[in-house]
Amino acid sequence: MKLSVAEKVPVDKIAVEKFNVAWFKLAEFVGRKEKERALGVYRLLSHSLPDDAFAAQLEGDLFMAFHDEKALDAYQRSAKLYEKNGQLTHAAFIYEQMILIKPENREYLIQALKLYEVVKNDAKVVRCASQLARILIKNGAFDAHQELMTNLVCAPEYQLYAQEWSVIALIEFQPEQQQLIQDYLIVIVRALESVLEDTKRLTLFLAKLSALDTIWYEYSYQLLKSDK
Repeated sequence: MKLSVAEKVPVDKIAVEKFNVAWFKLAEFVGRKEKERALGVYRLLSHSLPDDAFAAQLEGDLFMAFHDEKALDAYQRSAKLYEKNGQLTHAAFIYEQMILIKPENREYLIQALKLYEVVKNDAKVVRCASQLARILIKNGAFDAHQELMTNLVCAPEYQLYAQEWSVIALIEFQPEQQQLIQDYLIVIVRALESVLEDTKRLTLFLAKLSALDTIWYEYSYQLLKSDK
């Protein structure tokens, strides 16, 4: 017997209510740290989720909530699927989630950086680049760092942020690289002073230097005086 539209509505309503209850239960089990029960509900929900990329993302979120590194596998699947679907900002966000789990992982940072360059999100580009630059400098990977800075795709004022974080990392982790530090400081101080004419940003940068190394702070201050 063929059902009428009126007869179908209650069935649809029941399905929606069950779906909403499942989401509520999922949140409840996560809040109570009941991992297996939460994953059980997820497996039921996964068949009703809009796409495989979102389903993998939710799986990653669940594992992350329970501090389980299986989140990385789920997030990796999700990122690849989002990228395949052309949802590049979503894919980049997933890599950022992975970075929260493995902050020192260069590959995750590189993937996020490349995607943000494609979608032209300069703020996110420089955030990823600065974090990557810090890791490269900390590990003494100067050639890789130079390649990163040379090929960085973002507006000049954002590139300057990456240079600021680079020189801070050099002073902190590689203080013996005095010529490199000096070269960076000359570029940064003069750009902040004359190119950007950004007094507040220059003041903040000098404050960072002062807190980190008074010698390099004095050097930068003398650079300013010599340009007057």
